[in-house]
Amino acid sequence: MNQKTKGFALLVLAGMGLMVYFFTMPAKDIAGQASEFSVSAEELFLAFQGGDSLLIEKYMGQVVTVEGIPSSVTERTLLLKPGVACALSDAIGKEVAGTLLRVKGRVVGFDPIFGEVQLDFVTQVGE
Repeated sequence: MNQKTKGFALLVLAGMGLMVYFFTMPAKDIAGQASEFSVSAEELFLAFQGGDSLLIEKYMGQVVTVEGIPSSVTERTLLLKPGVACALSDAIGKEVAGTLLRVKGRVVGFDPIFGEVQLDFVTQVGE
């Protein structure tokens, strides 16, 4: 094997090693992180719906605690009125529909088609 072939093989192996490392890396534990902000579902929704870039930048990618009334609950999805969609880490009982609920999760964006603020890694805060 010549020097160029050895170098190329080493580069390919290093790339594969990095790929395996990044794909097997565990996700951040959002439940263990402190919230950066505590807002109502309506306040968060209006910040994104209004298109205010400063407010969007303030919340985007941050861990927030949101308080609101669920309009629908499924096994892994919660929708807070007026339009905050939460991808749940753990199942929440359907009996919470219609009651004031506090959840914590990471803001990942706004879906203009459904008109919803998207949160992921959402867990219930308190009881």
